[in-house]
Amino acid sequence: MSNTVQSPKPRPTVVTAAVGLLYAAAGILFLLGIISISNAGTMSDVYEEAYRGTSAESAGGTIGTASSWGSGALYIVFAIVMLVLAIFVGRGKQPARITTWVVAGLVALCCGCGGILGAASGSLTDSLTSGAEPAPGQPDPAELQRLLDDRLPSWYTPATTTLAILLTLACLAVVILLALPAAHPYFRKEPEVWLPPTNWPPAPGTPGYPGTPGAPGTPGTDPNQPPAPPTA
Repeated sequence: MSNTVQSPKPRPTVVTAAVGLLYAAAGILFLLGIISISNAGTMSDVYEEAYRGTSAESAGGTIGTASSWGSGALYIVFAIVMLVLAIFVGRGKQPARITTWVVAGLVALCCGCGGILGAASGSLTDSLTSGAEPAPGQPDPAELQRLLDDRLPSWYTPATTTLAILLTLACLAVVILLALPAAHPYFRKEPEVWLPPTNWPPAPGTPGYPGTPGAPGTPGTDPNQPPAPPTA
């Protein structure tokens, strides 16, 4: 019996770098998720106070808690997806490569750029909403931002902003590296290479060895061949 195997392919440097960045992005996402969940209690208190006196007062704390837990869960889910993609991209799987382009783009847009814009918009809230009336049933945006700045840890905004920037850069780099021409051959399916069976040639006296009863071509063993002539 013959064997066929695919010839091993050396992993290009650009693919190795992309895999490393995928692991790094997964670590950043997991860290962002932990930060978001660990501050859920503070967020609940802030939103409860900010919504006090509005028509949605009873839902203020729930909104803050859901926001923190929802964001944290989303970060962790994306982190797991990134880990799985890193494993299969490292093995040269073309479907994983295509999926990585999509997921990395979404993460860079939603988690990375969204976090950066969210942090930057906080510093502009006071100037943009000064003197403006809040929407019906909504808290004053300036007051909400002031409460967040007062209650959240001093490291919260710098840390999340820095992580969001690093996440965006890592995801964009992954997309570019996997699109480079040097990465194409690694994800291309190679033709199978024939290897001789390990038991070839057969040892003398074993089935398959010429002249052994039962071996192909041996007179008298094939019903379609004439019997062997009698010996004198």
